[in-house]
Order: sequence, then structure tokens, then C-alpha cells
Amino acid sequence: MKTTLLRGLTVGAVTGVALGLAGAGVAHAAVPVTTEPYTVAAISAASVEFDLDASLDLADRLTADAAASGAELVTFGELWLPGFPRQINSDPSWAAANFPDYAANALTVGDANWERLLDIADEHDVYLSMGFAEREGDHLYMGQALIGPDGAVLETRRKIRPSGSERNFFSDDVMDGNLEVTETALGRIGMLECWEHLHPQMTYPMHAKGENVHVLAWPYNPTDNTDVSFWEDGRVAESAGRMYAMTGGTWVVSPAVGWAFVMNPLGQMVAQSQPGDDFVTATITPRGFGGDDVYNPRGEHSWGVWEMIGDTYPDSAKVPDPEHGTLNSVSLAGLGVGGPSTEPTPQPTPTSDPTASPTPSVAPAVALPGGDAGNGGLASTGVQVSPWGVAAFGSIVIGAALVWMARRSRARGMLSVVATVRK
Repeated sequence: MKTTLLRGLTVGAVTGVALGLAGAGVAHAAVPVTTEPYTVAAISAASVEFDLDASLDLADRLTADAAASGAELVTFGELWLPGFPRQINSDPSWAAANFPDYAANALTVGDANWERLLDIADEHDVYLSMGFAEREGDHLYMGQALIGPDGAVLETRRKIRPSGSERNFFSDDVMDGNLEVTETALGRIGMLECWEHLHPQMTYPMHAKGENVHVLAWPYNPTDNTDVSFWEDGRVAESAGRMYAMTGGTWVVSPAVGWAFVMNPLGQMVAQSQPGDDFVTATITPRGFGGDDVYNPRGEHSWGVWEMIGDTYPDSAKVPDPEHGTLNSVSLAGLGVGGPSTEPTPQPTPTSDPTASPTPSVAPAVALPGGDAGNGGLASTGVQVSPWGVAAFGSIVIGAALVWMARRSRARGMLSVVATVRK
């Protein structure tokens, strides 16, 4: 029987304040971590485009092959199920004819196809990280799941702020519960998707939680970067991976259709797929993994560093940010998709520019569980900018995000961990 956890009740995750963002180290029930080197796999094969049933069969085969190669952690890229709809970036007419079928092939947490996914991890005795289109009622989200080798759901999350043209089809989600690090027998594992790695208000909390292994899930990377848009260039993912590894001191496993790779905590490339490969594997030596204290009060992502950022932020720029204080909620009914729906929500004009940030389809702050309208001013986070522009906006959101997370986590006053046994 699977130990499936409802959203909001995930165990195995280490909360931000539980890690000592208030300024002190934290003792917690650490999961026993292997001291033996182990193998990870990053999938570079494509799914069966927009066919959930066939793609789950393929995921089963690829996971079996990776496990046969010794992999104990198998990772798939962003929206691997049922595939990333690249057409939304270049063909505005594609969605009208095809998006209803795409939505029909999205995964619903808890349904029969979800159980099939859990069975894949269970049958092949691996930790499995999967990116998928998640259907919940009248909305699609860009989901990720971490599943244990016994088929237990260790973590589910959603891309907090879909990027560019994605925002016309996939809804935002809140920060709370989507920036977690999970204790496992392979070490502390965290996950983010694509452009989230260029948003400091998302990477900073993850680094503060002491990841050992990070899944840097990208949808696809060209095997040849000639004549591609800057945002499609595989060197963007490579640069994000190097920065993340070096800044967080973590191993980076980056699955993506086309080109996947693994980097060590020094940002050095230790393995990468070649054209035609289904996946790439690498060996991780868990040196320094585990332990009771995962927060470093003297580290580069300490509470003290956050306070320095807040103290030095220009007073003249401390103004409200309606863009990041509003959830972009996309109604599937408004896109002509049948099924459970609410009153269609007016949609922004589709754009073929994936770096553009369209006007949110829900302008007012959204009332969220717990009574925080607009999620304390951070209902969704992120900003659609080019990689070289990230630093310009980072400081203003880092402080507010961590303060809000701290306040919410203190209110919960709880650290949940789960021991997962390495078979």
C-alpha cells in the first residue's frame, strides 16, 4: 500500500525556519544517510509527445534501464509527462487546436495514472524525481514529485511562477510548501524547475536548507546551440547549474530532453549525455551528507546575510510590488478545455516571447488558506527577466520572501521528517 501524502501534509521536508533562519542551528531527527558512493541518472530521452499513457510506459522502461545501470536516483525534466509544449513559444495558433488534448493528458495527483507513477519507483527500487503537467480542477500546474524506492510520495511541489508563454496556460502557486528539502537515505534532496533557478527568492531558501543533491530540472536543451533563442541555449542551463552547485555547495543533477548533465559541488561537469543517449549516469560520493545540523549560521545563506541585504536595499526602491504579489490563475475553461471548471477567467493575450511577463489574469490579491490575502504580498514569486538581469531585482524579494516564510513557519512550529530506508 502506498503512503501517499496530501498536498500540504508532506513529510520528509525541512522547513525554512526549522533550519534556523532565525539565527541558530537546529537539531532534528536526521535520516540515516548512506556512506557508500551511489549512482544517479538524468534522463535525456523525450517522452511520447503529449501521450500520458505511452509516456508512463516509456518512463517505466527508462527507469528500468537506469536502475539496471546502477542508478538509485532517477530524474526526469520539467513537464516530461506528457511533454513540454514547445509550440506555445512559437505558434500562437497551436493552442486553440491542441491544448484541450494536452490538458486531457495531464496527470492528476491520486488518480490511476498517478499510482502507475508510484509503482515505477517501487518496482525498480529507486528514488524517482518526475516533472509533470498537473491537473487540479480548472487549472494546470507545472508539478514535480519525489517518490521513494517503496513508492511513497516524499514531496510534491509546483513551479511557483511559470515563465513567459507558459503563463498563458499554467497557473502560479504559492511559495509555502514549494521550496522544500527532503531527508532521504541518499542525503537531503531538493528540486526546482528551469527559470526558477534564476530567481534568488527561490534559490536562497533552498540553499539555506542544506541540500546535498539538487534536481535542476529543465524541459529540453539543444544538442547544438547554433541559431537558437537565448532562452533555449543549453548554456543557460549549464550556467545556472554551475552557479547553483557552487553557491549551494551541492551536487546538481539536471535532466532535460536532448542534453542532460551532472555537476559536483564545485560546479565541475562530471557527466553529460551525448546525442542519442536515453540518460547519463554519475557517481556521487556522499561525503559530509547527513548530520543533525543542516543550517550554517555563518554561511552565505544565513539569516544574518539576509538582514544585510534588507539593511542595504535602497530606501527609495522599497515600494509595493503588485506583479509578484498576485497569483496568475489560468482558467482551463477560458482556454476551451472541458471538465471541472469555474467561471472562465479573462486571459492575457498570448505571446510568442517566452521572456515576456504578461498581465496576470487575476489582478486582485488572492485570498489564500489561513487568511493571508495575496500570500503576504508574495502569492507568487519570480520575474520574467533575462539571466543577466536577475541581480537587479533580487534583493527586494529575498528579504520579504524569507521574512514571510519565517513568520508562517514559526506559526506552524513544526518540523516533519521521515526516515526512508535505502534498500
